[in-house]
Amino acid sequence: MGKLFEDPKAENIKESKQAISEIVDLIVSDNNTSYHLLRITSHDFYTYTHSVNVGVLSVLLSKAVFKGSDAHNMHELGAGFFLHDLGKVRVDPAIINKPGRLTEEEEMKQMRIHPYQSYKMLEEAAQLSEECRIITMQHHERGDGTGYPRRLKGDKIHVYGRICCIAD
Repeated sequence: MGKLFEDPKAENIKESKQAISEIVDLIVSDNNTSYHLLRITSHDFYTYTHSVNVGVLSVLLSKAVFKGSDAHNMHELGAGFFLHDLGKVRVDPAIINKPGRLTEEEEMKQMRIHPYQSYKMLEEAAQLSEECRIITMQHHERGDGTGYPRRLKGDKIHVYGRICCIAD
């Protein structure tokens, strides 16, 4: 993930998706390992990035919600969950790392571009599946319509977007 966020080019996105696929296989197939991954990510935030935490938690939630259904591509879901914030590399680091609340006018306006930027980066790298599109674009939407970027309400928010939002 570090390499990807330093240089989010197509080759690194593709390589990250392959690595994420292996992690998703492990989470889906082994409950014991899933339990320990969850414990570690919850305990030691400094060792794991936010994206990895959200990725692991989202795959675990998906595993529970979809209960082994093969109607969902867990690899693409995992990619979307782990890469949901990739677009933050195109947001000023001073805004991302600002202690305290962002100003509504300029700082939040800039922060609200990251879902679309995540979508755009995956599309540019030819790695934008339907699952990734939904997750990157909907992970900040809220049921009451107060989220962003599209202010979707209720059942207009896909279950994949809801899962990522909960984990996020």
